[in-house]
Amino acid sequence: MEKGNGGMWTIDRRQFLAAAGLAAVAGAVGPRAAWGSPAIPLSNIANRGQVPNAMGGAKGAKTRMKIATRFIVGAGGALSIAPVFSNFSLVNAAEREIDGEVAYTLVKVSASVAGRTVPFFFDGQRSRVVEPGAVEVLPEAVPADAFGLKMFVPGTVVHIRMLVDLEAEGLIAVQGNAAYLPGESQLLFDPRQGGDDIDGTGWQIPEGADLWVPAPCPVMLVGTPAQAVTSVAGIGDSILDGAVDMAGDGQTGGGWGRRAAFAAGLPYLSVTRTGDKAQFVSGRSRKSLVLVRRAGATAAIVALGTNDIRDGRTADQLSSDLKTIWSALREAGVRHIAQATILSETISPDANTTIEGQESQLGFGAASVVSAVNDAIGAAAGARAPGEDAGHEGPDDILDIVGAVQTDHRWHVPLFETVLSAPVPAWGGALVLRDAPLPGDHLVFLPVAPDGASEGAELNWPHVTTVSATHPVTAVLNGGPGAAHDAGTPVRATLSADGIHPQAAGHVAMAAAASAAFQRMAADAVVSSGRRGIEIDFVNDIARIHGALAALASLLSCQRKTPGFAEGSTGWQAVAAHHPRRADGGGLLVEPAARNLIRNSGITDISEASGGLPRHWSTLGGDGLTLSVLRTGTEAGISFLDLAWDGVPETDAVTLFFEEEGEIAVTPDAAEDGWTLSCFLARIGGGNAPRPMLGLTELASSGEPLARHSTEVAAGRSLLRQSCTAVVSASGTTNLRPYLFIPCLVGQANRFAFRIGLPQLEKGSAPSSIIPTTGQAAVREADEVVIALPPRLHNITLTYEDASTQEVFGIRGPYTLPPDAGNRRIARLSARPG
Repeated sequence: MEKGNGGMWTIDRRQFLAAAGLAAVAGAVGPRAAWGSPAIPLSNIANRGQVPNAMGGAKGAKTRMKIATRFIVGAGGALSIAPVFSNFSLVNAAEREIDGEVAYTLVKVSASVAGRTVPFFFDGQRSRVVEPGAVEVLPEAVPADAFGLKMFVPGTVVHIRMLVDLEAEGLIAVQGNAAYLPGESQLLFDPRQGGDDIDGTGWQIPEGADLWVPAPCPVMLVGTPAQAVTSVAGIGDSILDGAVDMAGDGQTGGGWGRRAAFAAGLPYLSVTRTGDKAQFVSGRSRKSLVLVRRAGATAAIVALGTNDIRDGRTADQLSSDLKTIWSALREAGVRHIAQATILSETISPDANTTIEGQESQLGFGAASVVSAVNDAIGAAAGARAPGEDAGHEGPDDILDIVGAVQTDHRWHVPLFETVLSAPVPAWGGALVLRDAPLPGDHLVFLPVAPDGASEGAELNWPHVTTVSATHPVTAVLNGGPGAAHDAGTPVRATLSADGIHPQAAGHVAMAAAASAAFQRMAADAVVSSGRRGIEIDFVNDIARIHGALAALASLLSCQRKTPGFAEGSTGWQAVAAHHPRRADGGGLLVEPAARNLIRNSGITDISEASGGLPRHWSTLGGDGLTLSVLRTGTEAGISFLDLAWDGVPETDAVTLFFEEEGEIAVTPDAAEDGWTLSCFLARIGGGNAPRPMLGLTELASSGEPLARHSTEVAAGRSLLRQSCTAVVSASGTTNLRPYLFIPCLVGQANRFAFRIGLPQLEKGSAPSSIIPTTGQAAVREADEVVIALPPRLHNITLTYEDASTQEVFGIRGPYTLPPDAGNRRIARLSARPG
């Protein structure tokens, strides 16, 4: 970096791009002849759009701004591009939308794509005034060939560069969180210092410039889509926008709405404001709806209600406001509305790092306003018949973000806990830890300072961005702790430090939960695939007949005498009897009948006689170790128990039995399928215990062990299902006893802890879907799933979750899907005329 003439700091192109996070852009300014406006209406073609949500302005003599904003073209691609500018701002008040106090001037605007920088023109002029209250100011669109491209393919990075002049006094609409987004560059400086390099190859930073200030960023990037694509508007508050994880546009960060849209490749416009309420959005949102129309949004997600409940709105009032919003969106041309469930707010002395410490705030929790509203949302979505348009009465989709991060109105408790290996100062940017967290983990230092404490109060709980491969581990943060902490301080992860805002890992989980709905939105853009026959995507609940969308329920029926469970992106979900077992993000399960012989797999009956273990469970060994029951809970539909052993082991193992001796009667197997024991397992925190093993012991009628079968299993940072399959081999075997075997290092002080969930013992060579038990063995009856085929012959292809396929030829009329020997989910089905 060199100081040039006129007091300017000049950096070359490479330095600027590294500082601003820009992709490779370069120099030649192309011609604008014959550009003009396309005949097809321009619509949003990129992820990154944001309606202004704050106010800002000049500072003293500094009235000139330079801004670079990054957009990523969505799945539809584009033939042309143009940025849109507004000068009104969203506020969290009944007024809802307020105009800028003064105008600002777009002196120059250009786009940098694929190594070229090309200017925009407004009716033949480079400059345009954006008046107070302006909703959509945009230049003539620039075609792809101006950049030497045939089209802007999906994933193309476009940077909009702007030179802006401000009035000396008065506020304009700005994007309040733009300073935290990667790929952004904002400078505020004295216009006498120059800085006009918008069309150039370099980027000058004037001396004395204010860096990364809130700026009038483009609202969205519109253009002519190269092919049909669904444009999505996100209507919500800071929870949707990622108030504690705003550093991203969905690609590697940002709120769950941006993340889900980016993963689906859908252009996205965020209409969000911190503290927003359904009460306000349902009122004066005229200008916002104009931008929704300009975006060409045919789909919208609505994620509001938390702040209404906090302010004492009743369930009926909030439900009425949501219906008003749905109706307004329909009138704005939105065909597909996805309504998010409302998270519960908690209060906790330990920043929600334990389940027991969480209590629901007023209006949240069981039998509360939030429960009533979520029930009303579900009823509104379920009121229409299968395949019927939701019309103005309800949403087309329910986004179960609650199930992704909460169970029974409490935040899920992450598995990570460790201690500081070195002290950290206040606002230190890195931690030295005994054990390695994961990128995205949000860390809390214990004990948490009480509310109102002046010393040691945690003003900022940071999340992890990168983790070293060294030991001790160095974790780089996106900020720093609000207070200094000594070595040895306990550190835990949380999904919500403040009880209301999900952290980075929470946004990842909620985006995954919304994925299937976004795929359905994407499918709405395709009128017909043009393929003959029937196509079903069981993962995302999309069905087509001869290329046209159809309701899955019109093609599929099920007979099953008992309820069952299906696994989706938010975990295991209960499915009523006589309903196909599928869940968003999972697939379709077709299984034979199965019986879980472990009587207390649901961990509902805790026995004091067994030291706090579930009834019928027990331990063997572990001399020198103290067993602690840390917590019980439910996560992703799995009931779990957190157990920890601490001390100096005198024996080489601890064995945890899931059943009493002599309870599970068996006879030697004639077949090779045998028995399968499964359970969900994860390691909590650190510790250096060897890998555990799942096992089955064959017992004689006297209780004498005759044979043991075990499988070493992985126990990582995720609660994953592990299994062990055994064929009864000893002639005198009368019983089986299932167990978890944990090796110990004799004589070495140690602490190890595991989360153990829903053990299941059943006949067969692979674990089937979960069968929770609450005191006695339980049976799940077989699925009989039938697909309705037209009378003519069809050839069917089933694609399973592991990408393997099964083909059936010459099927006519209704066809019963075969159960899979490995209990795999069916991901897709196609039936072609034979």
